[in-house]
Amino acid sequence: MQTKKYLLLSLLLLLSCYFFTAPVHAGWIMENNDGSTTYIDKGKIKSEYASDGMDFSHIIDANKGLITMVDKNRKIYGTGTPAEYCKATKTFANEIQEQMLAGLPPEQRRMMKEQMKQFQQMPKSAPMESLLYQ
Repeated sequence: MQTKKYLLLSLLLLLSCYFFTAPVHAGWIMENNDGSTTYIDKGKIKSEYASDGMDFSHIIDANKGLITMVDKNRKIYGTGTPAEYCKATKTFANEIQEQMLAGLPPEQRRMMKEQMKQFQQMPKSAPMESLLYQ
């Protein structure tokens, strides 16, 4: 009889532990309106975007100071520091800019370059660029 009581009590204790313990989750998961998903946990941010034939991720590791870009379709990735990432982004933007300007007549090209210089001279607030408005 005692054994049945202990068995029943043990079963009740086991069931109460199962039903009354809260599930444990690590970090945050955000599903964004644009179809991307962002994961944040322990100094790392991972964003995934899969749409329109693209399957792309980037990981920012604040602990190591690294950014990793992953193109899952082409099965390639690159890792670097934020400074390297910014330099590569600026280089790429300059190449695209030159390609766009190459097809313009000389006068239009000159005007566009002047406008771009004015844009680059706008005030900056650390660490992001800001636009001047009045």
